[in-house]
Amino acid sequence: MPWNSPLTRWQNEHPVQLAPEIPVVEPAEQPTEKRNYTLQSYEAQRLLAFGAPNLAGVAVNNDSSLSLPPIYAAFNIISDGIAMLDRQVKGKSKNGFDLLEDHPIQFFLNGKPHPFYTWFDLTKALLINALFGNGYLRIWWDEFSARPYALELIPTGMVWPELVDGQLWYYIGGELNGRIVSERVPHTDIIHIKGLTTNGINGRQISLVHQPTIGAGLAAKQYTGSVFGKQAKPSIAIKQKDAVLDHGEAAIIEQNIMARMSGSENAGRPFVLDNGQDVVYLQWTPQDVAYIDFTRLNAEEVAAITKVPMEMIVAQQYGTRASASQHNQNLLTHCYGPWIERIQEEFNCKIFWNSEFRTKSAFFEYDTSMYVSLDKETEAAVLVSLVAGSILTPNEARGRMNLPPVEGADELFGNINSLPLKDLVEVAKAKYLSSEGEKLQGEQANDNSKQPDDAKPEPESKS
Repeated sequence: MPWNSPLTRWQNEHPVQLAPEIPVVEPAEQPTEKRNYTLQSYEAQRLLAFGAPNLAGVAVNNDSSLSLPPIYAAFNIISDGIAMLDRQVKGKSKNGFDLLEDHPIQFFLNGKPHPFYTWFDLTKALLINALFGNGYLRIWWDEFSARPYALELIPTGMVWPELVDGQLWYYIGGELNGRIVSERVPHTDIIHIKGLTTNGINGRQISLVHQPTIGAGLAAKQYTGSVFGKQAKPSIAIKQKDAVLDHGEAAIIEQNIMARMSGSENAGRPFVLDNGQDVVYLQWTPQDVAYIDFTRLNAEEVAAITKVPMEMIVAQQYGTRASASQHNQNLLTHCYGPWIERIQEEFNCKIFWNSEFRTKSAFFEYDTSMYVSLDKETEAAVLVSLVAGSILTPNEARGRMNLPPVEGADELFGNINSLPLKDLVEVAKAKYLSSEGEKLQGEQANDNSKQPDDAKPEPESKS
């Protein structure tokens, strides 16, 4: 392992610290004390997989939570919105921060992070796991260049952090991509994107924190499905007066009514009841209507939890283009922004050399310009002001509008009326001398025009 890799740096700082062995307890030696259910324990992961009990009587876990349309939509919006962004490696330079097109990590970010999936799929799955609480990637290092050559996605249920002798490790256990894994990995080899965290080490599981909300939504969905499904209420009932029918008689009456009334050929056909029978029209109770209306309330709660705008979850229109631009800006600032910052900081401190991370000579960044783009007229006005203010060259401005460069437009254009204060005196002197020179030349020209014709020199005679 080369000396510049994060794992080697960690080992140099802790030369005697080795990965602690995973204890194997024989069946006869198994402890009998009660184990606590913490997020770092194997029991907690199993609990999250099968679901915890709740007052709604439904199992709440990650899979069942995704069956709720508002959660599915919100998670899709966040993961897709970030996964589709361009990935860049930039570095500090004299002109600010430049794109490092030849950096090894730049090639890595534009290739495949793993033989089994693309960057879009990797980012989407990482964020879905992180939205539930924790998303994990394992970094595989090249021994010669000390650069990552692969990032492997690890399901949340297979990983949990452990503090062993004051050091942070990640235990990985289970079947991963066709192989059985049971090992502890140092924190420098794990990309860990956390959701809401109270200790900075592990994210809180949304299926536990918001279990009542998700459970109520799942119960309402099941109830609504039963109302419209096999357990749907009939629209009418036939009431028999002064008689008690057994099951056989009731079945015969129901069969006769269905034969006479069902089907398009019986539309508008009169229906005659026997003596002692009456029709009772059935209506939904207020409780039934409340359960169905609960779906919108559940969508509002999911919007509050995820910070995804309500109109995106329920697919409403945004209004004018100006309001859509403001909508994108708010979405980027309040919803996408925190997740983008989490990913950038975790990548920058893990996949770059320590010297690059400290000096910002190379760092990872998403290109979010697609969410702050303006309409063509406004964008053109902004670019004109940037060129006039000597901030962009004309060709740089043309490039932002997807126009080809032109000759002689690669330099900054200056404005003589916009000068530093220290140069104002020199410019004023130059303008004064220029105006005085022009005035003197004008006076001489006037004197020459006032001379009499005989005073003018005669032209030389030709010999």
